[in-house]
Amino acid sequence: MYLTALNACSNNACQNGGTCNAVAGSCSAYTCTCPSCFTGTFCETGNACTGNICQNGAACNTVSGSCTAYTCTCPSCFTGTFCETPLNACSNNACQNGGTCNAVAGSCTAYTCTCSSCFTGIFCETALNACSNNACQNGGTCNAVAGSCTAYTCTCSSCFTGIFCETGINACSNNLCQNGGTCNTFVGSCTAYTCTCPSSFTGSFCETALATTSPTTLATTSSTTLNVCSLNCLNGGKCTKNDDGDEMCKCQNGFSGETCRTAIVHCKCYEGLTKM
Repeated sequence: MYLTALNACSNNACQNGGTCNAVAGSCSAYTCTCPSCFTGTFCETGNACTGNICQNGAACNTVSGSCTAYTCTCPSCFTGTFCETPLNACSNNACQNGGTCNAVAGSCTAYTCTCSSCFTGIFCETALNACSNNACQNGGTCNAVAGSCTAYTCTCSSCFTGIFCETGINACSNNLCQNGGTCNTFVGSCTAYTCTCPSSFTGSFCETALATTSPTTLATTSSTTLNVCSLNCLNGGKCTKNDDGDEMCKCQNGFSGETCRTAIVHCKCYEGLTKM
């Protein structure tokens, strides 16, 4: 029967190239002889990080198998080989359309975007439309002003006016009814109207006066018509008709003749003289 001697270094835990040394008189105890760049019971500790230049609270990490190489694990707000560069939340910001990035105080990742006047949204991705919330009323159509995202005008429907089409048009506002005529609008129209005229006027706009004849005038006219005389009586004589309808002139005192043409001269006679 053969016996196998145990070797303490058979399954040793020496690391990083450390050499196992069995302890004399023992089959289980051993020590590790470390290479120049490592230390520790099992040569587990390298000294590459002894003089590391990791910054801003970064952790130094030795590179396996090396006592000079190391890496730096940076805290959240720093980057770079030695964590020397602070992160800027705005370095790779997603603000669009000329939006300005603003880093949030106390954070190296959070930021906001301040948008230019014509854009909105978290990242200024949405263009503003001047007509989005327009104040045009009564069916008025909004028209954005070229080159502006806030200015607009309203094109009003036929029966409204005003900046925002807020004023209804009344067909009778500037009507042409004359002479006291009354304007009447048409239902469903803001331009059509009629004029109701007073009794003495007529026409579309009551512009024409109706001819009227008073009773006195009629009586006078009838009288005149019945006594029309064709004789041209002179010297204040008046033409009249007798019961038979014959015309004659009724002369003033001092005149006679068919048309009162002859003056009557009265003579005063003296003895021996005759004065005509």
